[in-house]
Amino acid sequence: MKMNVVLMIIGGLIFAVGVAMTFTKAAPEDAVNPSSTEVSSEKPAMAEVSAKPSQPQAESTQSEPQTKDDSKSKGNDFEDYVANILKANSITIKEWNKGTVTYEGAFGENALNPDMFAVDKETKLELEYWIECKFRSYLTSEGFKLDEKQLERYQRIQKSSKRKILIALGLGGEASSPERFFIIPLDSLVENKHIQKQNLADYQLYNPKKNLKEHVRNHFFKEVFKNSKK
Repeated sequence: MKMNVVLMIIGGLIFAVGVAMTFTKAAPEDAVNPSSTEVSSEKPAMAEVSAKPSQPQAESTQSEPQTKDDSKSKGNDFEDYVANILKANSITIKEWNKGTVTYEGAFGENALNPDMFAVDKETKLELEYWIECKFRSYLTSEGFKLDEKQLERYQRIQKSSKRKILIALGLGGEASSPERFFIIPLDSLVENKHIQKQNLADYQLYNPKKNLKEHVRNHFFKEVFKNSKK
């Protein structure tokens, strides 16, 4: 009887030791599984964070140069349009200022002059004058005007060179083929500061490739050029 009790106690101890060893072995496996799950769940989040900044940077890099290039391109297109008008009227372009400036601010002094210096040598009446080219897609309620500093600079150039300045204004449509074309003496802007919309018709020129020479000679000679060489 005593022997049976001893065997039962020994058997119970062996069973308890076996259960304890089973839990001890299982514990490391359970500890590994949660940590591996957390690592895998963090990777997509890290990928999202690294991807998000690249998208706005790409957009801003593309948009800024396009705006500047577009403005410069329109200016060049309208200058070409005016140059073709002068050629069609047998008017020589003695100077063509492209306004080239480096990124560090280097430029030629002639970049401060109006865009073109034109000479009309036909017949005994020789005319020499500056042309500043301006294109506007539309005008505000204020009408057309020059930047105040630019206006003052052109006043000085007109006085020192003793050559009048005419503003060639293209309005609407494309810069390479504007819907309306105007020739405005700088003196009109000096006097009025701006040309109101309702008064622009006084300066409009129709079919400029055919009529510019006659328009400038007949319409502007007495008012604009009579004192240009004094």
